[in-house]
Amino acid sequence: MQVNILNEHGLEEAALGMSLSFKDRAIEVTDWWTHERAGKIRGIMEVNAGRGMGHDKFLRQITVYLMVNAPRYFWSEFDTYKVGVTTQSESTMHTLMRRDMVTEDLEGDQEWAKEELVDIFNEVKNSTDNLTIQILKQFVPESYLQRRVISLNYAVLRCIIDQRSKHKLPEWAFFIDAIYNQCSHPELLPKKDNKKKVGG
Repeated sequence: MQVNILNEHGLEEAALGMSLSFKDRAIEVTDWWTHERAGKIRGIMEVNAGRGMGHDKFLRQITVYLMVNAPRYFWSEFDTYKVGVTTQSESTMHTLMRRDMVTEDLEGDQEWAKEELVDIFNEVKNSTDNLTIQILKQFVPESYLQRRVISLNYAVLRCIIDQRSKHKLPEWAFFIDAIYNQCSHPELLPKKDNKKKVGG
């Protein structure tokens, strides 16, 4: 599994929107993000990030783009997150029939099991002239890796961390650790020390 943050943006814009609550008439769009004001507003953002009840809605305006290569069993759970999330993925329709599957296409440490799954898939793929994508998809292992580019926001990331930090699948721990290690604003996420490590 691989998780890479491609880009983040929107912190200053989200902070500007949140600062409107203070009715600071001196704020001008062109020069409002001064060093002094930035320090103050970021402190307020950090406090409000965990409050909920609309106090943290600025998190929805801080966008994160990810490239994730994960097994199908991970994606079936990730697809729970629909609001504030857009994904584009590798198409199995266009990739499954191009070449034989190899063990590197699968997640997992059990090489013998991966070899068996690959052999079964390739045998089906190469066994008939009347093969359809529908038949082939019936034999795709759940450990088959698929890449997706995802756009989401810090509100979604907080939700994922709150809901999945104690999950039994180690892929969730890997995903969450990658977010903490790569994101630009970990202070806006739940405190990592409060989260139990999955599998620990």
